[in-house]
Amino acid sequence: KLQDPIVSKSSIPTYLLGIGAMFVTLLFQTRDQDPFNLPKFIALLALSIFGLYLIFTGDLNRIKTKQYGFFVTLIFLFLTSFLASSLYSGNTYQSFVGVYQRNLGLMTYACFSLLFFAVFFQSSLLNTKKFLMIFVATGTLEMLYGLIQLSGLDPLKWKNPYSPIIGTFGNPNYQSAFLGITAAAAVSLIVTSAGFVRLFLIFQVVCSLFLILSSNSSQGFMSF
Repeated sequence: KLQDPIVSKSSIPTYLLGIGAMFVTLLFQTRDQDPFNLPKFIALLALSIFGLYLIFTGDLNRIKTKQYGFFVTLIFLFLTSFLASSLYSGNTYQSFVGVYQRNLGLMTYACFSLLFFAVFFQSSLLNTKKFLMIFVATGTLEMLYGLIQLSGLDPLKWKNPYSPIIGTFGNPNYQSAFLGITAAAAVSLIVTSAGFVRLFLIFQVVCSLFLILSSNSSQGFMSF
């Protein structure tokens, strides 16, 4: 009989991590010169500290297993190669932090890796679906905000020359890709849901795909 090594542990810290990731996704600050990327970057750094705590309180024995150790090795090699290229790039700030209004340097991917490991060492059969539900809920909020932006009822008058559907990312391509990924996650929940929940998830998927089409961004359909 297969047993999850941490199935009996409390999942509250793990759920807090998922809710924290939702907060980072939805966060923006209208008073900043960079209203989207900088607030998310700062919040991501703070969340990663909590993720580091969860790593050392999780089941570290998983890394010794063949299937888990393989993924850990891949992430380690990725970060090592990223660090090496950053050190010899000639532009330390851009390599470690990222270009202005993108912040996709080594620090961001290191934070992503920490969050990956935090979930990796804390996840169980009991909380995997909860993570998926938090992810789909985030997509639902982005979908609803996208409909508001498409209808021209957004109280915040963002200026984007490409598409009004920018969500909380400030970029129609990012919004489109995120809607595509969360719509795919919603499809998986449709299979195991029933009644009103299933109907609502179908509604979310249809609306998300409609918003992707309206945004004129192909990333969403490729992600889906």
